[in-house]
Amino acid sequence: MDRKRKFLIAFIAVSLVFTIGDYFLAKRMSYNKYKNGDYFFREKASTVASSTDDWWTPEAQSRDYTDTQNLLEYTNNATVYAYNYHDPYCTIIYGDNVIEDYPVARLKFENEDLRDFYGTEKYSYSEYIKIIDGLSKSELKSDRISTVKMADYKSVGQTIKILVIFDLCLAVLIVIFAWREMDAAITWLLYGGVAYSILFNIGMFIF
Repeated sequence: MDRKRKFLIAFIAVSLVFTIGDYFLAKRMSYNKYKNGDYFFREKASTVASSTDDWWTPEAQSRDYTDTQNLLEYTNNATVYAYNYHDPYCTIIYGDNVIEDYPVARLKFENEDLRDFYGTEKYSYSEYIKIIDGLSKSELKSDRISTVKMADYKSVGQTIKILVIFDLCLAVLIVIFAWREMDAAITWLLYGGVAYSILFNIGMFIF
């Protein structure tokens, strides 16, 4: 194999390695932003009504039920997302409404692991990635996470698969052309592989 072909193959291989490295870097950057507090989770919960026995009392009737918090405190099983724990309250999101001081005691959480919510301990890297990977597309667009950017690495991973498949096909074609002694075709194929790798990485950088 001549020096030119070795260089072209090395360029394609190094480009693939660096691109895959970008995927793992994106995962680590996402986790680091979570550790720094830029990214955070919200816990899915259901409301638990304070009481239904006093619904017809003058005090209950005088409440302003156009106020979302008052309404929720007398509502069972309304789905909310809770975060920003400040004993004994937290902040919840209910639709388009954000309520700053909602009683934690009147929430039933879907998740049993609440150490992150209470601020006692951050998730480890592997735990964080497992949670993000376990979220459905609808959950990624919900208030469960502070921003969909937390899962940006997933789209990077999907894009990298395209490059991996391309390089595998390229390798197969090179073997076939070498078996048929089509030397000129191999060289042009390698040039095409280099051009694709360059354009692919430019596209990754831009988008």
